[in-house]
Amino acid sequence: MEIGIASGLTCCAIAPQVKTYIGIDLSSEILKRTEETLANKEITNVRLECADAMDIDKLQIEGQDIIILNSVLQYFPGYNYLIILLNKILKCIKSQAIIYLGDLIDTDLVEKFMKDLNQYGKKKNNKDDLSYPKEFIKELPAYIPEIVKVKITSKLGTIENELKKYRYDVILLIDKDNKHIVKHTKFQYAMQSKGFSITDILENDII
Repeated sequence: MEIGIASGLTCCAIAPQVKTYIGIDLSSEILKRTEETLANKEITNVRLECADAMDIDKLQIEGQDIIILNSVLQYFPGYNYLIILLNKILKCIKSQAIIYLGDLIDTDLVEKFMKDLNQYGKKKNNKDDLSYPKEFIKELPAYIPEIVKVKITSKLGTIENELKKYRYDVILLIDKDNKHIVKHTKFQYAMQSKGFSITDILENDII
């Protein structure tokens, strides 16, 4: 399942290699174009759903092996949004599964990125994009005990551009049957994010 399928670039590469693929996006107009793209490529095993990411637990989706969120986390309103969404995703997946978070903006490199832009006389188009400290990503198991391993990798590729130099990817390994309680987090990033709070999580009874 891919949350934020957009034009279907990731989907078109992966769908032919799997049994079924579910693509979710908030925009019905985008999904119309995605449907046309899939038809032109004769990809028939994709189910498209027009829905907000926060409503995935209402779509009766279950038994997924892999969840993909690629190039969408920068648009989230805060870190708690990610925590809430990951808890909802747990209802859609098998006991053992993988969650892929692609193209996260590295908080530690934002300042360098801005300096590089200034050097070339350019301005950042999306100044409100959310960046993610790797310390916060490493401590996701403290908020979600079903996450048994966090793998952070640099971007692959041979072209030196913004996506490769200032961003990173994450793989979360999920095991619902062997979840473990991690001690209280050292970094309280999630507590400070805008728009969503830990209170919201508790009120929704999802942890």
